Amino acid sequence: MSKEIRVALIGLDTSHTVEFARRMQAPDCPADQKVEGLRAVSCLRFSTPFQNEEGLNARQAMLESWGIKVTLDFDEAVADCDAIMIEINDAAYHLEYFTRCASLGKSIFLDKPLADTIENGKKIYDLTKSKNLKVFSVSSLRFVPQLEQACREIPSPQFATIYGPLGGAPAGSS
Repeated sequence: MSKEIRVALIGLDTSHTVEFARRMQAPDCPADQKVEGLRAVSCLRFSTPFQNEEGLNARQAMLESWGIKVTLDFDEAVADCDAIMIEINDAAYHLEYFTRCASLGKSIFLDKPLADTIENGKKIYDLTKSKNLKVFSVSSLRFVPQLEQACREIPSPQFATIYGPLGGAPAGSS
């Protein structure tokens, strides 16, 4: 790849922010996990119910040690990027930040789940189409053998209510 893609990370309440950044540029990243051609340049930090201040501080220190600027200002976070990765654990924030990022016209990776509700997922889809955006949203677990087997066994799945790890609250609710 001849041109390095500069990435803005939105959100710091998930370990995925650190792990994706690690694979882009951490010196200790194993070669077989390294992603060439991407460089995280900034990260937008804000509080959510999913991470306490101590955890946010630890993640910020890690990112800064890799040369990533962490800021509380959205415009500053996205000012010098070619693409955006929305890494927010609480899916209730996804539509809000996706809408803000969509106005920039840049490629967006929206970490799973796509949205907290089917209605908000449809809004994200409609915004993607209306702005002609390049958007990708997925879990790395889609590549595990068990899920691939389930997809073969149920080739035409229907919508379903998905519950979080505690079994009672809808995914993404805090």
